[in-house]
Order: sequence, then C-alpha cells, then structure tokens
Amino acid sequence: MTDEQAIKIIENEFKQKILTVTEQYLAIHSPIYTDNKIKIDRIDRESKDNLVIAYLPVLNESFYFTVY
Repeated sequence: MTDEQAIKIIENEFKQKILTVTEQYLAIHSPIYTDNKIKIDRIDRESKDNLVIAYLPVLNESFYFTVY
C-alpha cells in the first residue's frame, strides 16, 4: 500500500465515520488538517505483521491518533 492509498482510506473513514470508534474519537478530538487534507506525521511499515500504521496529530493534544 502506498502512502497516498493509506491517506485516501483514512480521509474517507474520517468523512464517512464507518467505524463506531471513529465517530467516538471525532466527538471529543479533532485531527489537524492542512490545506483541507488530514495531516499525517508518519506512516510506519516496520511491523512484523505487515501492518501500515499512520500517526495523526490531534489538535491541542500531545498525543497521536493512530490508524492501523
């Protein structure tokens, strides 16, 4: 999976809120957007299980929202 594919999946989930956990997260936290695109600080592919993990900064918080 390319970075662009991962970003597209994440942006779609944050718009559509298909997963209940996404809706719950967005009810109390705001991801950071730059030029109307969700900001992703890092995409990690170093997992043994071939997982792609994206780290999204959260507005006014010192932690990241991680998307697997």
